[in-house]
Amino acid sequence: MNRKKANFFLLLQLFVTFTALFLCLGLNLKKLGNYFRPLGYQYEDSWLVVLDFQHLPEEKKLEFSRLIQQKLQAVKEIELVTATQVIPFQQWGNEEKITYNKQTSKALGFEVDENYSTVLGIKLVEGRWFTAKDYVLNAIPVVLTEDLAERDFKQGSPIGKTILIGDRPALIVGVSEAVRENTGADLNPGFLSH
Repeated sequence: MNRKKANFFLLLQLFVTFTALFLCLGLNLKKLGNYFRPLGYQYEDSWLVVLDFQHLPEEKKLEFSRLIQQKLQAVKEIELVTATQVIPFQQWGNEEKITYNKQTSKALGFEVDENYSTVLGIKLVEGRWFTAKDYVLNAIPVVLTEDLAERDFKQGSPIGKTILIGDRPALIVGVSEAVRENTGADLNPGFLSH
C-alpha cells in the first residue's frame, strides 16, 4: 500500500512538473520567436538624454528644451538630435482612436519630430517623412506603420488620404516599416506624427 502511494505521488509530481514546463514553454515560445524578428529601427549608436523639468514653469519647458537641443547639436561628435517621448525599451506610444471612411479602429500614436526617423534609422516603405513645412497644413502630417497601412488600407496606397485621429484631421504623407517596442514585443499598428 505504501509503495502504491509513493508511486502515485511520484507520478503526480512528474505530471505537475511537465505541465508547468510545457505551459511555461508555450507561453514564452511567441516571445522567443519575436526575439529574432527585426525591430524596425537601429538603436546601437543612439544616446538618451532625459530632461527633468519637474520644478520648471510650463512656459519655460519648451524654451529650455530647444536650448538644450541647440547645445547638443553644436557638439561636433553628435550627428543629429531628436526630441521625443517615444523611447524604445522604455516608453512607447499611446493608444489613439483613428477613423477612415466611417470605420473606427485603434492604433498606437507616436509623437516624434522630423529627425526621429534619421536618428533611429526607420526606413520608409513609400511616401516621405514629414518636414517642418508640413505643419502649416490644416491637417497633421502622419506616417503610418506598414502593419497599420495593411490593416486599414487593404485596397491601395494610403498616401495623400486624410484620416481622423480622435477628432483632428491628419494627412498621410508616408508609410514606414513596422516597429516594435522591444525584442519580446508583438507588432502593434501605429502612426508617427508631430
